[in-house]
Amino acid sequence: MRFFSEQKKILKSLGLYSDEIEYILEKLMNRKAWILYDEHADNTIKIQVFKLKKEKYFALVNCESLCGIKDKALFIKQGVEFALKQKNLPVSFNDIAVGGLVSDEGRLGFLSKIMGQIPPPVHEYVTFKLPGEANVSIEDPRTGIFDTTEKLQSRADDQVCCFAASTLFFASYTLLKQGKAPKSTPELFAEIYRNKDLKTMIQQLENKVEHSTQTKQQVIDSFIVTLSKLLRDGVDKTEDMYQDLLKTL
Repeated sequence: MRFFSEQKKILKSLGLYSDEIEYILEKLMNRKAWILYDEHADNTIKIQVFKLKKEKYFALVNCESLCGIKDKALFIKQGVEFALKQKNLPVSFNDIAVGGLVSDEGRLGFLSKIMGQIPPPVHEYVTFKLPGEANVSIEDPRTGIFDTTEKLQSRADDQVCCFAASTLFFASYTLLKQGKAPKSTPELFAEIYRNKDLKTMIQQLENKVEHSTQTKQQVIDSFIVTLSKLLRDGVDKTEDMYQDLLKTL
């Protein structure tokens, strides 16, 4: 005879693998047609290029590792230009908007460099640029050690960088699509960092580690639905897809 139910497993980590990061991007954007740029064996980029409106285009970027690349912004530009040629589009890199997620070394990457090694990609960043800008920005969504500027992810937490980066990217894309983006990408990021609802959402995710009995997949799907609801106006999302996500929770 049983008197007590079995203890559910506690969520130990919210660190994500590359396929889980790609899953979030594909669900948020409702797009899967990637073009692979693999000029560097250890650094590949997946790109999707699609039309926003009229003759305005957007390049969605997903890079599993920027580690060891000296000019990271140039590398992303080369990947996007490759995708534009593959699709035979009569637009230049400067003309389009670019955004997505890129993995790179974290704060302890210097230790690997001291030992003559290439650091592993352990932290997630956002890459973004507005039409007319010559280069992408690469932004860490986590508050800096010595920088007091509040961002989406707390200074001490290492768990939710993929969620914070996804939030910053998708909010940037949404404001761009709604025609509400400021004149520069730094101004765009600053505006998003002031959003209290987005900060609260990331803080709640941080609090789940070592406390929640949800699985990581449940947390991911819940995050996609919550973020989509917060930024839903003007987002490329069908009602059927939204309802399908709700059923997975």
